[in-house]
Amino acid sequence: MGLKTLNLSGNAISDIDKGTFSRLLDLTELNLSYNNITILNNDMLLGLEGCEKMYFQHNQIKQIYPLTFVEMVGLKTVDLTVNKLGEVDENVFNKTSLSPQSKLLLKLSNNTLR
Repeated sequence: MGLKTLNLSGNAISDIDKGTFSRLLDLTELNLSYNNITILNNDMLLGLEGCEKMYFQHNQIKQIYPLTFVEMVGLKTVDLTVNKLGEVDENVFNKTSLSPQSKLLLKLSNNTLR
Protein backbone atom coordinates (compact mmCIF):
# COMPACT_ATOMS: atom_id res chain seq x y z
CA MET A 1 0.00 0.00 0.00
CA GLY A 2 1.40 3.40 -1.04
CA LEU A 3 1.25 6.90 0.34
CA LYS A 4 -2.30 8.03 1.22
CA THR A 5 -1.80 11.63 2.40
CA LEU A 6 0.70 14.18 1.15
CA ASN A 7 0.99 17.52 2.94
CA LEU A 8 3.09 20.07 1.05
CA SER A 9 1.56 23.13 2.70
CA GLY A 10 3.71 26.15 3.52
CA ASN A 11 6.57 25.36 1.15
CA ALA A 12 6.55 28.41 -1.18
CA ILE A 13 5.68 26.13 -4.11
CA SER A 14 4.82 28.19 -7.18
CA ASP A 15 4.71 25.58 -9.93
CA ILE A 16 4.29 21.82 -10.22
CA ASP A 17 5.87 19.95 -13.11
CA LYS A 18 3.90 17.57 -15.29
CA GLY A 19 3.90 14.07 -13.83
CA THR A 20 5.07 15.08 -10.35
CA PHE A 21 2.33 12.99 -8.73
CA SER A 22 2.01 10.30 -11.41
CA ARG A 23 3.42 7.49 -9.25
CA LEU A 24 1.28 8.25 -6.20
CA LEU A 25 -1.54 5.95 -7.26
CA ASP A 26 -2.87 5.40 -3.73
CA LEU A 27 -2.98 9.07 -2.75
CA THR A 28 -6.38 10.12 -1.36
CA GLU A 29 -5.50 13.53 0.11
CA LEU A 30 -3.24 16.28 -1.28
CA ASN A 31 -2.60 19.48 0.66
CA LEU A 32 -0.94 22.30 -1.29
CA SER A 33 -2.28 25.13 0.87
CA TYR A 34 -0.19 28.15 1.94
CA ASN A 35 2.04 28.15 -1.14
CA ASN A 36 2.51 30.54 -4.08
CA ILE A 37 0.60 28.69 -6.80
CA THR A 38 -1.00 31.07 -9.32
CA ILE A 39 -2.45 28.67 -11.92
CA LEU A 40 -3.91 25.16 -11.79
CA ASN A 41 -3.25 23.74 -15.25
CA ASN A 42 -4.11 20.55 -17.09
CA ASP A 43 -0.86 18.73 -16.31
CA MET A 44 -0.27 19.54 -12.63
CA LEU A 45 -2.46 16.82 -11.15
CA LEU A 46 -1.93 13.99 -13.63
CA GLY A 47 -1.99 10.61 -11.93
CA LEU A 48 -4.28 11.63 -9.07
CA GLU A 49 -7.44 10.04 -10.46
CA GLY A 50 -8.27 8.42 -7.11
CA CYS A 51 -7.59 11.45 -4.94
CA GLU A 52 -10.61 12.39 -2.80
CA LYS A 53 -9.53 15.63 -1.12
CA MET A 54 -7.45 18.50 -2.51
CA TYR A 55 -6.57 21.61 -0.57
CA PHE A 56 -5.31 24.74 -2.34
CA GLN A 57 -6.38 27.44 0.12
CA HIS A 58 -4.18 30.49 0.79
CA ASN A 59 -2.32 30.50 -2.52
CA GLN A 60 -2.41 33.13 -5.27
CA ILE A 61 -4.54 31.12 -7.73
CA LYS A 62 -6.00 33.33 -10.45
CA GLN A 63 -6.88 30.71 -13.06
CA ILE A 64 -7.96 27.07 -13.29
CA TYR A 65 -7.71 25.42 -16.70
CA PRO A 66 -10.89 23.56 -17.77
CA LEU A 67 -9.30 20.08 -17.88
CA THR A 68 -7.41 20.30 -14.58
CA PHE A 69 -9.74 17.89 -12.73
CA VAL A 70 -10.62 15.59 -15.65
CA GLU A 71 -10.64 11.86 -14.81
CA MET A 72 -10.76 12.45 -11.05
CA VAL A 73 -13.37 9.81 -10.31
CA GLY A 74 -13.03 9.87 -6.53
CA LEU A 75 -12.93 13.63 -5.97
CA LYS A 76 -15.10 14.72 -3.02
CA THR A 77 -13.55 17.97 -1.74
CA VAL A 78 -11.70 20.83 -3.41
CA ASP A 79 -10.82 23.78 -1.17
CA LEU A 80 -9.86 26.95 -3.06
CA THR A 81 -10.63 29.46 -0.32
CA VAL A 82 -8.52 32.62 0.01
CA ASN A 83 -7.09 32.86 -3.49
CA LYS A 84 -7.41 35.40 -6.30
CA LEU A 85 -10.00 33.70 -8.49
CA GLY A 86 -12.05 36.25 -10.41
CA GLU A 87 -14.04 33.56 -12.21
CA VAL A 88 -14.20 29.81 -12.58
CA ASP A 89 -15.05 28.42 -16.01
CA GLU A 90 -18.28 26.44 -15.87
CA ASN A 91 -16.52 23.42 -17.38
CA VAL A 92 -13.77 23.11 -14.76
CA PHE A 93 -15.74 20.58 -12.73
CA ASN A 94 -18.31 19.47 -15.33
CA LYS A 95 -15.61 17.54 -17.13
CA THR A 96 -14.65 15.42 -14.15
CA SER A 97 -15.57 11.79 -14.36
CA LEU A 98 -17.71 11.97 -11.25
CA SER A 99 -20.62 9.60 -11.20
CA PRO A 100 -24.07 11.23 -11.13
CA GLN A 101 -24.49 10.09 -7.51
CA SER A 102 -21.27 11.78 -6.39
CA LYS A 103 -21.30 15.00 -4.43
CA LEU A 104 -18.43 17.45 -4.73
CA LEU A 105 -17.77 19.93 -1.93
CA LEU A 106 -16.25 22.99 -3.61
CA LYS A 107 -15.05 25.77 -1.31
CA LEU A 108 -14.54 29.16 -2.99
CA SER A 109 -14.97 31.73 -0.23
CA ASN A 110 -12.67 34.75 0.06
CA ASN A 111 -11.83 35.05 -3.63
CA THR A 112 -12.57 37.92 -5.99
CA LEU A 113 -15.34 36.10 -7.88
CA ARG A 114 -17.53 38.28 -10.08
